[in-house]
Amino acid sequence: MKEAKGVSQRKPALTFEAKHTLDKISAGFWEISHAIEALKEPSLRGFAFEARKRASEDLEHRHLYNALAEAAVDRLELLKRQKTGKGIWYAVLEVIMTRPEGFSETIQVYHERCDGRDAAVVATRKLLVRHAELFNDYTDLEASVMTDLEWEVMAYLD
Repeated sequence: MKEAKGVSQRKPALTFEAKHTLDKISAGFWEISHAIEALKEPSLRGFAFEARKRASEDLEHRHLYNALAEAAVDRLELLKRQKTGKGIWYAVLEVIMTRPEGFSETIQVYHERCDGRDAAVVATRKLLVRHAELFNDYTDLEASVMTDLEWEVMAYLD
């Protein structure tokens, strides 16, 4: 009897050249994100529309224009949730330790998934009370509320 073999696709090798190219191209991503975040809602709508239009006209770069449009749509959704307070929100409490060398690092994150911003604010207050003993002269507590979209970006996924 033959042993069953996995069907997952084999990971292709990442050559030095490929890694270098990817690093070079992605180095400026923060500039794109920053520029899109600076736009207000009407500008974001126009930006997304124009990026999609250019994607249909400039087929060689259509994937890049579509990615720009998607980034704008994501930003619009985030602004909408921040404005209404509706949807999934997270209460977040970060425990941040300041090292003698002068740098800080997050050593623990407590969070609670909530239905709406108001519930997240209440839950954050409870997290602060529950973990107040962790605060001292070298450990800070940083409380915040954020949408599920922001939570995913912060990489605090369960």
